[in-house]
Amino acid sequence: MNFYNYLLENADPDSIAIKSRTEQVTYAKLIQWSNRIAATLAENSVKPGTHVGVVGPNSVFWVASYLAILKLGAVAVPFPHKLSTDGFRDRLSIIQCDIFCMTALYIKKFHKVLPPNTT
Repeated sequence: MNFYNYLLENADPDSIAIKSRTEQVTYAKLIQWSNRIAATLAENSVKPGTHVGVVGPNSVFWVASYLAILKLGAVAVPFPHKLSTDGFRDRLSIIQCDIFCMTALYIKKFHKVLPPNTT
């Protein structure tokens, strides 16, 4: 059993998993979103041990992405979303990620420094 299963296996689907100032998400919805992200990652050759960068503020997307990475047995590599482009480039020179989970905002912000073979 991996941590994803351990964390969500006994969750009541109708219970609130994440609550913020602007939204509430049930476990059922969180599982649905993380499964969708996991499927996309798997289609892009993510497997156990693959390093997956996660970029974004605290959000449902971030949590769902993190859970999707755990579900696949991959390694989640969180990046601070407030990094400058130079700071992001510096981190990339140290931390090798095969793929990233990030929203369009961060793709736009960091597209010039993402490795050319990044999916």
